[in-house]
Amino acid sequence: YAAEPQNQQLSQILRDIAAGHLQIPEFQRPSAWTVAQRLELLRSVAQGFPIGSILVWRTSRSDLPRVPQMGPHKLPEMSGPVHSYVLDGLQRLSTLFGALCPRDARTPSEPSDWDIYYRLEDLDFSAGPAPSPVPDDWLPLWLVLDSPALIRYQRSMLQRNPERESWLNAADSLQKVLLEYKIPVIPFVTDDLDRATLAFARINSHQTPMGELDMLAALTYHRGPDGFDLHEKVQLLRERLRLLGDGHLFVRDLL
Repeated sequence: YAAEPQNQQLSQILRDIAAGHLQIPEFQRPSAWTVAQRLELLRSVAQGFPIGSILVWRTSRSDLPRVPQMGPHKLPEMSGPVHSYVLDGLQRLSTLFGALCPRDARTPSEPSDWDIYYRLEDLDFSAGPAPSPVPDDWLPLWLVLDSPALIRYQRSMLQRNPERESWLNAADSLQKVLLEYKIPVIPFVTDDLDRATLAFARINSHQTPMGELDMLAALTYHRGPDGFDLHEKVQLLRERLRLLGDGHLFVRDLL
């Protein structure tokens, strides 16, 4: 990673993790997302929506304890003279690495809900355990970035379902989106462990979750001819209710 922020291809970030170039410091919290949260992230990526930036700590230090596993996969030893650690974005990267990384690095005892499939018929995701037998239109997500493995899967699928060329196109489309998808990577360059852990603590302590009103306002936001804005309407009603409590308004004034 360069010293300036850059848009990095998702596939390259996953390769960096698999090669040991990008590590998880031990002070990071473990993977905490639910299956539903992981599936929502994958839906966002598949639709090309941004999922936020990743903060990476770059240092020459090699004496830092690290997490040996990410999602269901074991991580290799660190390599290279400059070491990179994830400070912010672990849950997102764990989801993407756990779902898209090939199975050869997987810990056998990991739960099967890390086996995520893309349903080619209705273009959505499912997490294991998968039905037995696995439906022909359920594309194992860990094959998508492995072009030879994906081609073998598509060939076998088409032999069993010659009339389902649309499934073939859906698999190609998903691979194209994932190969072209980029994530902003922000480097934090220092050899000072205290400074790095302080940055991590501040990032995670100052995040304010979006409230229900904020979420509803975002989903219903519309600036059409009537100029509707949910936040403005709620503020107006709050002010009117306050005045009503002071005896300045009648109920009919709220309508």
